[in-house]
Amino acid sequence: MKNHDKSIMGWKPAWWNLELHKRANLRLLAPEFRLANEPWFILNKQDINRCILYSKVNRNIFKLICNGGLANESIFAIILYSMGTLGDVINEITHCVDWNRRSSPTSPYVFKHGTPQDVEYIHKFIKENKYTMFLRKVSPEFPDEILFRFLYQ
Repeated sequence: MKNHDKSIMGWKPAWWNLELHKRANLRLLAPEFRLANEPWFILNKQDINRCILYSKVNRNIFKLICNGGLANESIFAIILYSMGTLGDVINEITHCVDWNRRSSPTSPYVFKHGTPQDVEYIHKFIKENKYTMFLRKVSPEFPDEILFRFLYQ
């Protein structure tokens, strides 16, 4: 309950070449606004209100970022930074995802068969990331029994 009122969102400075990848039009922003956030996160009510307010009050910059594509992976960190509250966000990932075994060059691995390697990866990830709330990229074929074990054991 210690963090019941906190937002949880992994964020950091953008790591890609801003001139090559036009994502969120970050190259057009001041360096301190060139941020990236995980696409899956939890916002508290106050931060949701901040995002809505920002989109209305700063309409032009909001549109500029959103028109850059993949803005959902930057806009929230930028808004909360602009509002002076990004430092209050728990900077942690909320979802288990495997980028080491990619399904495609731009997509993480899809957990499909529940192999021992899958189970070990998920177990280790959950153990190392205490704010993990869900498993990302799970095929319908993934065995329910394995999911139940993670949920109830």
